[in-house]
Amino acid sequence: MKIDLKFDRVDFERIYFNENQGHYFKSKTTRKPLFYFILSLIIFSGVFYYTYEYSSKYLAPPFITEFFFIFQLLNYAHAIFETRKLRIKVKLYLDHIESYKKHSLLLTQDEFKIFQDSETYNENWSDITSTDITNSLIHMISKSETYLIPKNSMSNNEYEKLREYLSNRVNPRIHK
Repeated sequence: MKIDLKFDRVDFERIYFNENQGHYFKSKTTRKPLFYFILSLIIFSGVFYYTYEYSSKYLAPPFITEFFFIFQLLNYAHAIFETRKLRIKVKLYLDHIESYKKHSLLLTQDEFKIFQDSETYNENWSDITSTDITNSLIHMISKSETYLIPKNSMSNNEYEKLREYLSNRVNPRIHK
């Protein structure tokens, strides 16, 4: 079975950045560190204000509060760095894939092949370790590569045929 795929960057971005994964404030990676950073900022400010207002001499806030604040700041900065790294990685990958003009998929008895212009990627069915099929994408993991095929990159009929074909070839987790 041969399927011509159409590449649409938006489909891939929707998949890679679902649940606000590329967002600096709302992603799962940064949400908790941001909360703890804001909480530590409030505590640090309160201790600093109390020490400054109600002490006869200016005393620095207790060392533990400063340490907690700095630790939370560094923790949040690390989470932002991880999110930024993900965004850059996805952008570079999509730029690379976007440079190809033609994408197609060929399914045979023993393997499947992905053609991108003059490049060919072969994968034996026996090398597929995990397959996840949803209503919006097919995600296959092999010993050496990860394949992500959005539903919108082909017609609905082709997607259903591919889904059925993969169900017979590999042991997928199918989400309805």
